[in-house]
Amino acid sequence: NPARTDPVTGRVVTSFSSGVSPGVVQVYASAKSDSVKSSPVPFTIASGLPDSAHFNLGVSQVNYSVVNVSTNALVTVAAGDTFGNPARVGTAVYFTTNAGYVDPSGSLGATGPGRTQVSWSLGLNPRPANGIGFVTARTVNGRGAFVQDTARVILSGEPIIDTLVGPFSNFQIEHGLSQSFSFKVADANGNPLSQGTNIAAQISGTATSQVALSG
Repeated sequence: NPARTDPVTGRVVTSFSSGVSPGVVQVYASAKSDSVKSSPVPFTIASGLPDSAHFNLGVSQVNYSVVNVSTNALVTVAAGDTFGNPARVGTAVYFTTNAGYVDPSGSLGATGPGRTQVSWSLGLNPRPANGIGFVTARTVNGRGAFVQDTARVILSGEPIIDTLVGPFSNFQIEHGLSQSFSFKVADANGNPLSQGTNIAAQISGTATSQVALSG
């Protein structure tokens, strides 16, 4: 657009509106019917509003022990626009859950291009009866429609051990041989226990030797 120079500073100011199409443009200044031109200044047009095909939600791990204790999970959103570029900085994301409570909002770009993170407090009321917790992140795309994703975690409770395979009593093991026993370890809902759970086995008797756990 034509503009006049400032009579004091000799400078001229213009503005550029990017629109919605991504790409690279160059802006330059000219005078005297383009006989004098400045060096071009390049701009990259990118980072629109989030797109459903590029909206991702993840949790720091998939199983948490909540036996008489609360714990915090890190929830991360990574969002891109229609063209696969990181979504616009400052875009608000809303979070909700059926288990404990989660920070209600985050802002894209807070923890990296197209990313934001919030804290999810687990092991607090409400506790899902089946031990499965869900967290959902939601925002709005360029057409005003909701974009969302949901992640699931297991909230493991008190461990229960069942003997599945092996002799139960009055059995003999010949000298130099071994006997295998298979156990299922889960919580009251049948869900697997969280990572880091310690499981021990003991043997007793006058001819005891050693026991090894695997699985």
